[in-house]
Amino acid sequence: RYVIDGLSEKSSVVTEPWERLLEMVGVVGSLCDWQGEKGSRSYSELLQRVSELCRYMLAADAEGFARCCGQIVTCCTLVLFHSAFHYVSAVQPSLFQ
Repeated sequence: RYVIDGLSEKSSVVTEPWERLLEMVGVVGSLCDWQGEKGSRSYSELLQRVSELCRYMLAADAEGFARCCGQIVTCCTLVLFHSAFHYVSAVQPSLFQ
């Protein structure tokens, strides 16, 4: 098990990290004027949103297309990290204790 200096201190512990991450994505989405960003979504809702954005991209203008691409990449990255975390937690739970 690897420990990064400073991250094991109580002051650096983030309670509810996935929920906090989704809140930050909501803030970024509102600042980037993402299409239809609600702020706080579950991970299944993020996947549904990616599907909607892919359909929307076909009819979008250049600016809308660029905004959709950024939102799709961000949403897919979050879902990937979240899924990887849960997979590794199930396979080797000692890593996150």
